[in-house]
Amino acid sequence: LYLGAGALAAVLAAGLFGPASARPSVTVTHFDNETGDPIFDALADEVTDALMDDLSHQKGLHVARDAAPGADYLIVGEIQNDGAAVRVLADLIRLPAQTHVKTVRFELAPELDQPTESWLAHEIASDFGPRIAARATGGD
Repeated sequence: LYLGAGALAAVLAAGLFGPASARPSVTVTHFDNETGDPIFDALADEVTDALMDDLSHQKGLHVARDAAPGADYLIVGEIQNDGAAVRVLADLIRLPAQTHVKTVRFELAPELDQPTESWLAHEIASDFGPRIAARATGGD
């Protein structure tokens, strides 16, 4: 499992996880543009912001950007380009054990109509949000 730009290491090194609370918390790191092409910086920014917004509207979650003290979960995302398609990846990590919970992946082929950043974020939040919330009821 590769977590872009040391995001997980930075959160862990800062000691920013702590005891679980009744309301699970999630830290969303900025999606890394690993394509080498600055044209994808906006996609990384917009998916990050839209994901935080979507998660913040889910009942029972506390959402923070980047390093949040006491976070129960970490979402790390990246944008990749292999020449044939652009790939958007998001990993859900349970803290403090650094347990990988799930990865979601979207392949964006240039010849197809592309989903919006909001749609991508909504799909990620719809998958990860219930998994995070389930922790409060012992379901995770």
